[in-house]
Amino acid sequence: MSKVLILGAGFGGVRCALDLEKNSKDLEIIIVDKNNYHTFQPALYEVASAFYIGDNFREQRFNFQKIKRSAAVPFGEIFQNRNIKFMQAEVKSVDVNAKSVSFTSGEVMNFDYLVLALGSETNYFGIPHLAEKSYPLKSVEDALNIKSAIDELFYNAKPDELIKIVIGGGGVAGSELAAELAGDIKKLAKKHKHLKNKAILTIIEASPNVLGRAAPWIINIAQKRLDDLGIKVLISKKIIDVIDHEVLFEGGEKVPFDVLIWTAGIKANSILTQIAGLEMDKTCKAVVDMSLQAHPHSNVFAIGDNTWCFDPESQMAAPAMVQTAINQGALAAKNILNLIAGRPLEKYKHKGVRFIIPLGKKFGIADLGKVHLVGFMAWCLKQLTFLQYFATILPKFKAIRFWCKEQNVFRKND
Repeated sequence: MSKVLILGAGFGGVRCALDLEKNSKDLEIIIVDKNNYHTFQPALYEVASAFYIGDNFREQRFNFQKIKRSAAVPFGEIFQNRNIKFMQAEVKSVDVNAKSVSFTSGEVMNFDYLVLALGSETNYFGIPHLAEKSYPLKSVEDALNIKSAIDELFYNAKPDELIKIVIGGGGVAGSELAAELAGDIKKLAKKHKHLKNKAILTIIEASPNVLGRAAPWIINIAQKRLDDLGIKVLISKKIIDVIDHEVLFEGGEKVPFDVLIWTAGIKANSILTQIAGLEMDKTCKAVVDMSLQAHPHSNVFAIGDNTWCFDPESQMAAPAMVQTAINQGALAAKNILNLIAGRPLEKYKHKGVRFIIPLGKKFGIADLGKVHLVGFMAWCLKQLTFLQYFATILPKFKAIRFWCKEQNVFRKND
Protein backbone atom coordinates (compact mmCIF):
# COMPACT_ATOMS: atom_id res chain seq x y z
CA MET A 1 0.00 0.00 0.00
CA SER A 2 1.43 3.37 -1.05
CA LYS A 3 1.81 6.08 1.57
CA VAL A 4 0.90 9.67 0.68
CA LEU A 5 2.16 12.29 3.12
CA ILE A 6 0.60 15.76 2.87
CA LEU A 7 2.40 18.57 4.69
CA GLY A 8 -0.02 21.37 5.46
CA ALA A 9 -3.78 21.23 5.93
CA GLY A 10 -4.83 24.50 4.38
CA PHE A 11 -7.19 24.79 1.43
CA GLY A 12 -5.01 22.80 -0.96
CA GLY A 13 -3.87 20.14 1.49
CA VAL A 14 -7.37 19.35 2.74
CA ARG A 15 -8.75 19.17 -0.81
CA CYS A 16 -5.96 16.82 -1.85
CA ALA A 17 -6.52 14.49 1.13
CA LEU A 18 -10.29 14.34 0.67
CA ASP A 19 -10.05 13.66 -3.07
CA LEU A 20 -7.43 10.94 -2.59
CA GLU A 21 -9.59 9.21 0.01
CA LYS A 22 -12.70 9.53 -2.13
CA ASN A 23 -11.13 8.02 -5.24
CA SER A 24 -8.89 5.30 -3.78
CA LYS A 25 -9.24 2.90 -0.87
CA ASP A 26 -5.76 1.44 -1.33
CA LEU A 27 -3.74 4.36 -0.01
CA GLU A 28 -2.37 5.28 3.39
CA ILE A 29 -3.10 9.00 3.59
CA ILE A 30 -1.48 11.11 6.31
CA ILE A 31 -1.98 14.86 6.55
CA VAL A 32 0.11 16.98 8.92
CA ASP A 33 -0.50 20.45 10.33
CA LYS A 34 0.83 22.39 13.32
CA ASN A 35 -2.75 23.26 14.39
CA ASN A 36 -5.61 20.92 15.23
CA TYR A 37 -8.03 23.00 13.17
CA HIS A 38 -8.40 24.21 9.58
CA THR A 39 -7.99 27.98 9.37
CA PHE A 40 -10.67 29.62 7.24
CA GLN A 41 -8.59 32.61 6.19
CA PRO A 42 -11.34 34.55 4.33
CA ALA A 43 -12.97 35.18 7.73
CA LEU A 44 -9.88 36.44 9.57
CA TYR A 45 -10.78 40.08 8.98
CA GLU A 46 -14.11 39.40 10.69
CA VAL A 47 -12.34 37.82 13.67
CA ALA A 48 -10.01 40.82 13.99
CA SER A 49 -12.94 43.24 13.99
CA ALA A 50 -15.52 41.19 15.90
CA PHE A 51 -17.49 43.13 18.50
CA TYR A 52 -19.05 41.65 21.60
CA ILE A 53 -20.88 42.95 24.61
CA GLY A 54 -19.65 41.98 28.04
CA ASP A 55 -17.26 43.40 30.58
CA ASN A 56 -16.50 40.62 33.03
CA PHE A 57 -13.74 38.08 32.42
CA ARG A 58 -16.04 35.07 32.02
CA GLU A 59 -18.12 36.77 29.31
CA GLN A 60 -15.04 37.97 27.46
CA ARG A 61 -13.40 34.53 27.53
CA PHE A 62 -16.60 32.87 26.30
CA ASN A 63 -16.96 35.37 23.46
CA PHE A 64 -13.30 35.03 22.51
CA GLN A 65 -13.75 31.27 22.12
CA LYS A 66 -16.88 31.77 20.00
CA ILE A 67 -15.04 34.21 17.76
CA LYS A 68 -12.05 31.88 17.38
CA ARG A 69 -14.24 28.89 16.50
CA SER A 70 -15.97 30.89 13.76
CA ALA A 71 -12.80 30.74 11.62
CA ALA A 72 -11.40 27.41 12.83
CA VAL A 73 -12.86 24.11 11.60
CA PRO A 74 -11.66 21.15 13.73
CA PHE A 75 -9.85 18.52 11.69
CA GLY A 76 -11.67 15.92 13.76
CA GLU A 77 -14.89 16.99 12.06
CA ILE A 78 -13.40 17.21 8.56
CA PHE A 79 -11.74 13.77 8.62
CA GLN A 80 -14.26 11.95 10.83
CA ASN A 81 -15.18 8.52 9.44
CA ARG A 82 -12.66 8.90 6.62
CA ASN A 83 -9.61 6.78 5.84
CA ILE A 84 -7.32 9.74 6.51
CA LYS A 85 -4.92 10.03 9.43
CA PHE A 86 -4.41 13.53 10.81
CA MET A 87 -1.19 14.27 12.67
CA GLN A 88 -0.60 17.48 14.63
CA ALA A 89 3.10 18.24 14.30
CA GLU A 90 5.61 20.82 13.07
CA VAL A 91 7.94 20.00 10.21
CA LYS A 92 11.66 20.32 10.94
CA SER A 93 13.17 19.15 7.66
CA VAL A 94 12.43 17.14 4.54
CA ASP A 95 14.78 14.80 2.67
CA VAL A 96 13.16 14.11 -0.67
CA ASN A 97 15.98 11.78 -1.75
CA ALA A 98 15.56 9.58 1.34
CA LYS A 99 11.76 9.99 1.14
CA SER A 100 11.53 11.05 4.77
CA VAL A 101 10.25 13.96 6.87
CA SER A 102 11.57 14.91 10.31
CA PHE A 103 9.38 16.67 12.85
CA THR A 104 10.33 18.91 15.77
CA SER A 105 9.08 16.18 18.12
CA GLY A 106 11.92 13.96 16.92
CA GLU A 107 9.66 11.65 14.94
CA VAL A 108 10.69 10.68 11.41
CA MET A 109 8.16 9.54 8.82
CA ASN A 110 8.77 7.95 5.43
CA PHE A 111 6.61 8.41 2.36
CA ASP A 112 6.08 7.12 -1.15
CA TYR A 113 4.43 10.32 -2.37
CA LEU A 114 4.79 13.75 -0.84
CA VAL A 115 2.54 16.80 -1.22
CA LEU A 116 3.96 20.15 -0.11
CA ALA A 117 1.01 22.31 0.90
CA LEU A 118 2.78 24.40 3.53
CA GLY A 119 1.22 27.70 2.53
CA SER A 120 2.74 31.10 3.10
CA GLU A 121 3.84 33.43 5.85
CA THR A 122 3.98 37.19 6.27
CA ASN A 123 6.51 39.02 4.12
CA TYR A 124 8.00 42.12 5.72
CA PHE A 125 10.18 42.87 2.68
CA GLY A 126 13.19 43.59 4.86
CA ILE A 127 11.66 46.80 6.25
CA PRO A 128 13.53 47.59 9.48
CA HIS A 129 11.61 47.11 12.75
CA LEU A 130 8.35 46.26 10.94
CA ALA A 131 8.03 42.68 12.22
CA GLU A 132 8.36 43.62 15.89
CA LYS A 133 6.23 46.78 15.63
CA SER A 134 3.24 45.45 13.68
CA TYR A 135 0.50 42.83 13.89
CA PRO A 136 0.29 40.37 10.96
CA LEU A 137 -2.98 38.81 9.79
CA LYS A 138 -2.21 35.26 8.71
CA SER A 139 -3.75 33.10 11.45
CA VAL A 140 -6.64 33.00 13.89
CA GLU A 141 -4.20 33.92 16.66
CA ASP A 142 -3.03 36.94 14.63
CA ALA A 143 -6.62 38.10 14.20
CA LEU A 144 -7.35 37.71 17.91
CA ASN A 145 -4.17 39.62 18.76
CA ILE A 146 -5.34 42.51 16.59
CA LYS A 147 -8.73 42.45 18.24
CA SER A 148 -7.18 42.44 21.73
CA ALA A 149 -4.81 45.30 20.89
CA ILE A 150 -7.61 47.54 19.60
CA ASP A 151 -9.96 46.66 22.47
CA GLU A 152 -7.21 47.43 24.97
CA LEU A 153 -6.46 50.70 23.20
CA PHE A 154 -10.02 51.95 23.68
CA TYR A 155 -10.23 50.58 27.21
CA ASN A 156 -7.17 52.57 28.32
CA ALA A 157 -7.68 55.76 26.30
CA LYS A 158 -9.11 58.96 27.73
CA PRO A 159 -12.41 60.09 26.13
CA ASP A 160 -10.74 62.85 24.10
CA GLU A 161 -7.47 61.04 23.37
CA LEU A 162 -6.64 60.58 19.69
CA ILE A 163 -6.52 56.89 18.69
CA LYS A 164 -4.54 56.07 15.56
CA ILE A 165 -4.88 52.71 13.80
CA VAL A 166 -2.81 52.16 10.65
CA ILE A 167 -3.07 49.29 8.16
CA GLY A 168 0.04 48.74 6.07
CA GLY A 169 -1.17 47.42 2.75
CA GLY A 170 -4.41 47.92 0.87
CA GLY A 171 -5.48 45.25 -1.55
CA VAL A 172 -8.34 42.93 -0.68
CA ALA A 173 -6.98 41.98 2.76
CA GLY A 174 -6.28 45.51 3.95
CA SER A 175 -9.42 47.05 2.47
CA GLU A 176 -11.90 44.51 3.82
CA LEU A 177 -10.25 44.65 7.25
CA ALA A 178 -10.34 48.46 7.31
CA ALA A 179 -13.99 48.57 6.25
CA GLU A 180 -15.00 46.15 8.99
CA LEU A 181 -12.83 47.85 11.62
CA ALA A 182 -14.54 51.16 10.87
CA GLY A 183 -17.77 49.76 12.32
CA ASP A 184 -16.01 48.08 15.24
CA ILE A 185 -14.27 51.34 16.16
CA LYS A 186 -17.58 53.20 16.38
CA LYS A 187 -19.04 50.52 18.65
CA LEU A 188 -15.94 50.52 20.87
CA ALA A 189 -16.04 54.31 21.09
CA LYS A 190 -19.64 54.14 22.25
CA LYS A 191 -18.92 51.33 24.71
CA HIS A 192 -16.00 53.16 26.31
CA LYS A 193 -17.55 56.65 26.00
CA HIS A 194 -14.82 57.78 23.64
CA LEU A 195 -15.32 60.66 21.18
CA LYS A 196 -16.00 59.15 17.73
CA ASN A 197 -14.04 61.82 15.87
CA LYS A 198 -10.98 61.03 17.95
CA ALA A 199 -10.29 57.70 16.23
CA ILE A 200 -8.41 57.69 12.91
CA LEU A 201 -8.17 54.64 10.64
CA THR A 202 -5.60 54.84 7.82
CA ILE A 203 -4.63 52.52 4.96
CA ILE A 204 -1.12 52.92 3.54
CA GLU A 205 -0.66 51.44 0.06
CA ALA A 206 2.53 51.47 -2.02
CA SER A 207 0.78 51.12 -5.39
CA PRO A 208 -1.13 53.93 -7.19
CA ASN A 209 -4.54 52.68 -6.03
CA VAL A 210 -6.02 50.84 -3.09
CA LEU A 211 -6.89 47.60 -4.94
CA GLY A 212 -3.87 47.05 -7.15
CA ARG A 213 -4.78 45.24 -10.38
CA ALA A 214 -8.55 45.17 -9.86
CA ALA A 215 -10.77 46.55 -12.62
CA PRO A 216 -11.02 50.37 -12.61
CA TRP A 217 -14.75 50.31 -11.86
CA ILE A 218 -14.11 48.19 -8.76
CA ILE A 219 -11.30 50.47 -7.60
CA ASN A 220 -13.49 53.56 -7.94
CA ILE A 221 -16.40 52.06 -5.99
CA ALA A 222 -14.09 50.66 -3.31
CA GLN A 223 -12.32 54.00 -2.87
CA LYS A 224 -15.65 55.82 -2.49
CA ARG A 225 -16.85 53.21 -0.03
CA LEU A 226 -13.75 53.59 2.12
CA ASP A 227 -14.12 57.38 1.97
CA ASP A 228 -17.76 57.11 3.08
CA LEU A 229 -16.68 54.98 6.04
CA GLY A 230 -14.27 57.69 7.13
CA ILE A 231 -11.13 55.70 6.28
CA LYS A 232 -8.10 57.68 5.17
CA VAL A 233 -6.29 56.09 2.21
CA LEU A 234 -2.69 57.02 1.39
CA ILE A 235 -1.56 55.65 -1.98
CA SER A 236 1.89 55.53 -3.61
CA LYS A 237 3.46 55.54 -0.16
CA LYS A 238 6.35 53.15 0.37
CA ILE A 239 7.24 52.39 3.99
CA ILE A 240 11.01 52.24 4.54
CA ASP A 241 11.19 52.02 8.34
CA VAL A 242 9.17 51.90 11.55
CA ILE A 243 10.59 54.04 14.34
CA ASP A 244 8.93 53.99 17.75
CA HIS A 245 5.24 54.58 16.93
CA GLU A 246 5.71 56.11 13.48
CA VAL A 247 5.97 54.68 9.97
CA LEU A 248 8.54 56.43 7.80
CA PHE A 249 8.10 56.92 4.05
CA GLU A 250 10.56 57.64 1.29
CA GLY A 251 11.06 61.38 1.35
CA GLY A 252 10.97 61.61 5.12
CA GLU A 253 7.19 61.87 5.69
CA LYS A 254 5.90 60.12 8.82
CA VAL A 255 2.54 58.78 10.01
CA PRO A 256 2.04 58.07 13.72
CA PHE A 257 0.17 55.02 15.01
CA ASP A 258 -0.99 53.32 18.18
CA VAL A 259 -1.67 50.00 16.45
CA LEU A 260 -0.01 49.02 13.16
CA ILE A 261 -1.44 46.07 11.20
CA TRP A 262 0.56 44.60 8.31
CA THR A 263 -1.36 42.97 5.44
CA ALA A 264 0.89 43.95 2.52
CA GLY A 265 2.55 40.73 1.50
CA ILE A 266 3.22 37.02 1.77
CA LYS A 267 6.08 34.69 0.95
CA ALA A 268 6.46 30.93 0.77
CA ASN A 269 6.71 29.08 4.07
CA SER A 270 10.31 29.28 5.29
CA ILE A 271 10.30 25.51 5.92
CA LEU A 272 10.91 25.10 2.19
CA THR A 273 14.44 26.39 2.72
CA GLN A 274 15.04 23.25 4.81
CA ILE A 275 14.23 20.94 1.91
CA ALA A 276 17.30 19.67 0.08
CA GLY A 277 17.11 18.48 -3.50
CA LEU A 278 14.24 20.66 -4.78
CA GLU A 279 14.44 23.37 -7.39
CA MET A 280 13.43 26.74 -5.93
CA ASP A 281 12.69 30.08 -7.56
CA LYS A 282 14.26 33.33 -6.33
CA THR A 283 11.53 33.73 -3.69
CA CYS A 284 12.15 30.19 -2.34
CA LYS A 285 8.98 28.69 -3.79
CA ALA A 286 9.07 25.12 -5.04
CA VAL A 287 9.23 25.10 -8.84
CA VAL A 288 6.67 22.72 -10.37
CA ASP A 289 5.74 21.75 -13.90
CA MET A 290 2.18 22.00 -15.17
CA SER A 291 1.41 18.60 -13.62
CA LEU A 292 2.43 20.10 -10.24
CA GLN A 293 5.42 17.78 -9.85
CA ALA A 294 8.27 19.44 -7.99
CA HIS A 295 11.50 19.41 -9.97
CA PRO A 296 13.27 17.04 -10.22
CA HIS A 297 11.24 14.46 -8.26
CA SER A 298 8.24 12.78 -9.90
CA ASN A 299 6.85 11.59 -6.54
CA VAL A 300 6.83 15.06 -4.95
CA PHE A 301 4.00 17.50 -5.65
CA ALA A 302 3.69 21.10 -4.51
CA ILE A 303 0.52 23.18 -4.41
CA GLY A 304 -0.77 26.55 -3.29
CA ASP A 305 1.19 29.51 -1.96
CA ASN A 306 4.46 27.60 -1.58
CA THR A 307 4.54 26.84 -5.31
CA TRP A 308 5.86 28.51 -8.46
CA CYS A 309 3.70 27.20 -11.30
CA PHE A 310 4.42 29.03 -14.56
CA ASP A 311 2.10 28.60 -17.54
CA PRO A 312 4.10 28.95 -20.78
CA GLU A 313 0.93 29.61 -22.79
CA SER A 314 -0.36 32.56 -20.75
CA GLN A 315 3.18 33.54 -19.66
CA MET A 316 1.83 33.95 -16.14
CA ALA A 317 2.35 32.18 -12.82
CA ALA A 318 -0.65 30.82 -10.94
CA PRO A 319 -1.78 33.51 -8.47
CA ALA A 320 -1.67 33.01 -4.70
CA MET A 321 -5.40 32.66 -4.14
CA VAL A 322 -7.67 30.34 -2.20
CA GLN A 323 -9.27 28.95 -5.35
CA THR A 324 -5.84 28.29 -6.86
CA ALA A 325 -4.85 26.18 -3.85
CA ILE A 326 -8.12 24.23 -3.95
CA ASN A 327 -7.86 23.53 -7.69
CA GLN A 328 -4.22 22.51 -7.39
CA GLY A 329 -5.01 20.26 -4.43
CA ALA A 330 -7.62 18.46 -6.52
CA LEU A 331 -5.23 18.07 -9.45
CA ALA A 332 -2.38 16.81 -7.25
CA ALA A 333 -4.68 14.09 -5.90
CA LYS A 334 -5.74 13.13 -9.41
CA ASN A 335 -2.16 13.01 -10.69
CA ILE A 336 -0.90 10.92 -7.77
CA LEU A 337 -3.56 8.35 -8.64
CA ASN A 338 -2.66 8.65 -12.34
CA LEU A 339 1.00 8.08 -11.50
CA ILE A 340 0.23 4.98 -9.44
CA ALA A 341 -2.00 3.58 -12.19
CA GLY A 342 0.48 4.39 -14.98
CA ARG A 343 -1.89 6.85 -16.67
CA PRO A 344 -0.82 10.15 -18.29
CA LEU A 345 -0.75 13.10 -15.91
CA GLU A 346 -3.09 16.04 -16.38
CA LYS A 347 -1.88 19.62 -16.63
CA TYR A 348 -2.96 22.49 -14.43
CA LYS A 349 -5.05 25.17 -16.07
CA HIS A 350 -5.76 28.32 -14.12
CA LYS A 351 -9.46 29.09 -14.15
CA GLY A 352 -10.76 32.62 -13.91
CA VAL A 353 -12.15 33.22 -10.44
CA ARG A 354 -14.92 35.43 -9.20
CA PHE A 355 -13.84 38.66 -7.57
CA ILE A 356 -15.93 39.44 -4.49
CA ILE A 357 -14.83 41.84 -1.78
CA PRO A 358 -16.91 42.71 1.31
CA LEU A 359 -16.49 46.28 2.52
CA GLY A 360 -18.34 46.51 5.83
CA LYS A 361 -21.97 46.73 6.94
CA LYS A 362 -23.30 44.11 4.51
CA PHE A 363 -21.84 45.91 1.49
CA GLY A 364 -19.77 44.24 -1.18
CA ILE A 365 -18.51 44.43 -4.75
CA ALA A 366 -18.67 41.41 -7.06
CA ASP A 367 -17.29 40.94 -10.56
CA LEU A 368 -18.68 37.73 -12.05
CA GLY A 369 -17.62 38.45 -15.60
CA LYS A 370 -20.73 39.63 -17.39
CA VAL A 371 -22.54 40.33 -14.12
CA HIS A 372 -21.52 43.09 -11.71
CA LEU A 373 -23.04 43.39 -8.25
CA VAL A 374 -22.63 46.23 -5.77
CA GLY A 375 -24.07 46.46 -2.27
CA PHE A 376 -26.11 43.96 -0.28
CA MET A 377 -26.44 41.30 -3.00
CA ALA A 378 -22.67 41.16 -3.48
CA TRP A 379 -22.22 40.74 0.27
CA CYS A 380 -24.82 37.93 0.32
CA LEU A 381 -23.03 36.18 -2.52
CA LYS A 382 -19.78 36.28 -0.55
CA GLN A 383 -21.45 34.64 2.44
CA LEU A 384 -22.89 31.93 0.19
CA THR A 385 -19.40 31.16 -1.15
CA PHE A 386 -18.41 30.47 2.46
CA LEU A 387 -21.28 28.00 2.82
CA GLN A 388 -20.38 26.43 -0.51
CA TYR A 389 -16.82 25.83 0.68
CA PHE A 390 -17.84 24.35 4.03
CA ALA A 391 -20.11 21.94 2.16
CA THR A 392 -17.09 20.60 0.25
CA ILE A 393 -15.13 19.66 3.38
CA LEU A 394 -17.87 18.78 5.88
CA PRO A 395 -21.04 16.68 5.81
CA LYS A 396 -23.90 18.89 4.63
CA PHE A 397 -25.60 19.22 8.03
CA LYS A 398 -22.33 20.09 9.78
CA ALA A 399 -21.49 22.57 7.03
CA ILE A 400 -24.80 24.40 7.45
CA ARG A 401 -24.48 24.38 11.24
CA PHE A 402 -20.92 25.75 11.15
CA TRP A 403 -21.90 28.45 8.66
CA CYS A 404 -24.92 29.50 10.72
CA LYS A 405 -22.77 29.79 13.86
CA GLU A 406 -20.23 31.84 11.93
CA GLN A 407 -22.93 34.15 10.60
CA ASN A 408 -24.40 34.56 14.08
CA VAL A 409 -21.03 35.71 15.44
CA PHE A 410 -20.15 38.05 12.59
CA ARG A 411 -23.56 39.68 12.12
CA LYS A 412 -22.82 41.60 15.33
CA ASN A 413 -20.06 43.36 13.39
CA ASP A 414 -22.65 45.00 11.18
